Amino acid sequence: PLVMVGVGDEKLPAAYLQCDNASGMRQIVDHLVDVHHVDEMAFVGGFDSDDVVARYVAFRKCLEERGLDSSDALLDDSFATSDEYMVGLCEAIGSGRLPQALVCGTDQTAFGVIRLLEEAGVRVPDDVIVTGFDGILAGRLMEPQLTTVRQPMEDMGREAARMLLSRNGEPWEKAERRVFPVRLIVRGSCGCNQKI
Repeated sequence: PLVMVGVGDEKLPAAYLQCDNASGMRQIVDHLVDVHHVDEMAFVGGFDSDDVVARYVAFRKCLEERGLDSSDALLDDSFATSDEYMVGLCEAIGSGRLPQALVCGTDQTAFGVIRLLEEAGVRVPDDVIVTGFDGILAGRLMEPQLTTVRQPMEDMGREAARMLLSRNGEPWEKAERRVFPVRLIVRGSCGCNQKI
């Protein structure tokens, strides 16, 4: 039996566990629009995982549902091992074309974005808001603390183990999918002063 975590392409007869990427993006966009009155935001994240692709697709859909322009929704789709890493973001900084908010596909991407912005003298959240996605511990330890969407990684791991044990070594006959709820964690990188 095989359990795939964070994989959206259900080609194999296996169990597929994912967090609710669409809900997470909706929570981020709603918070940025409703609380911070952001009407210009862009996505940063390399499309090297199914989760990040799903988050970008959901991000564009959320912008359109809110009546916001999604034509420039993607600012930078490079990933850490690429020679072009963050070139799109650097060009936006250099030309003064940064949107009000940068919505990152993962927390790890957000860490790199914040570091690059700080090196360029751009203040987070005063000059630009930055959000992440995953809810890893490091987001609480940085300054400002990272506003992010927390996915229930421990619950997903437990469910993967439970599902594997329940199969007694027998593979699945067809793909089985489980989606786990996520929760927006509001912190300082969006301009809110909550510490969680």
